[in-house]
Formats: sequence, C-alpha cells, structure tokens
Amino acid sequence: MTKLIIILLSVSTLLTSDIKKRELSYSIVIGGADLIVEGFIKKIQKNQGVWDDSYELEITDALKTNTSRKTINVEMFKEWTCDFRKRPFAMNQKLLLFLKEGGNGSYQIINGSTGELIIEKDTIVNPIRIFSYRSQNYQIFKEAVQMFADSYEYKGPLYKYGNEKTPFKVIKSENEIKKMQGKNTLFEVLTRDLIRYYNNTNN
Repeated sequence: MTKLIIILLSVSTLLTSDIKKRELSYSIVIGGADLIVEGFIKKIQKNQGVWDDSYELEITDALKTNTSRKTINVEMFKEWTCDFRKRPFAMNQKLLLFLKEGGNGSYQIINGSTGELIIEKDTIVNPIRIFSYRSQNYQIFKEAVQMFADSYEYKGPLYKYGNEKTPFKVIKSENEIKKMQGKNTLFEVLTRDLIRYYNNTNN
C-alpha cells in the first residue's frame, strides 16, 4: 500500500509539473483584443453562468475600440496553479483589461492574468515579461499599448498551432512608427517582438 501511494504521488507530481500556462505575447493580446479599457471595479457579482463570478467595471479610458458604454460586465478568469491574481478582488480596484466579446453583452479576459492588469499607485502589480529589467511603470506601458493598437491591425487567431507566422497589417507609416519607438522604449520592444516572431502584411 505504501509503495502504491508513493507511485501515485510521483505520477501526480510529474503531471502537474508539466502543466504550464500558455502565455501570449502582448503583441497578440493587444492585436487580438476587441476592447482595451482602463477602469475601476464597481460591483462584484457571484454565480454568473459558466464562470463562477463576474464584476462590473466603470470605464475611465478606452485604448482600443471606443465605446459609449460607461460600465461593462467582465467575466473573471479561472485561477489555477500557474495563473492566479496577485491581489484579491476589491471595490474601486483599478484595472487595465484586454477583452474579447463574450455572450449576453459581457466580456472575457484574454489569456488570464496577462489580460487583467492590476494598477496600484501608477505601478502594475502583475509582473510583465516585456519589462524585464525596467520598472513596472503603468503610464509607460499604457502609452505603448495605445501606440501599438493604433499602429497594427491583427490578422490571426489568439492561439495558433505549429510554426506558422501570425500576420499583422501595418496601419502607420514607417517614419511614424520610428518616431514612436524613439518616444517609448516599450513600444519599441513590442514592435521588435512583432518583427522577430510574426509576419507583417499589408493585405
């Protein structure tokens, strides 16, 4: 019996250690979002359909796809070992969200915590890979997101399989993009990531 328990525990450990979040690049998250908004949690709701919970967000700024709506309903992403919130939900919590349209007028967060950034004192609480050694300055990142959303139109699925390239359509001119790269280093990082891993297209 003891040997059986040890074997089961070993198998369980091996299986869980191989399960990792498939983290999307922010070039994909920004490009694939139907809506990118900044706002504050105004109401937390329980037991809303397939997802356990949702919250009502009061919009203070729209970085992609202007909307006349003052509030939206956002489905909470399901937390698990490799992807969880860094802070508990709270009223008036400030967020930057990358969203896809869901059912019944609600929105779904893209790629779990990647698409739900918690902002405290102008700092991003969630660790963001593209910052690397840089500070988690929210205003710098917000400006980079706005620049990227205005410069590139996404032409592919959020999740792709195999080694195929993901196409983007360039909206801004090369000179305009270079000026923005000189103004914001994170925008430069996003565009470098795009050029390195994905195809650009004008089709």
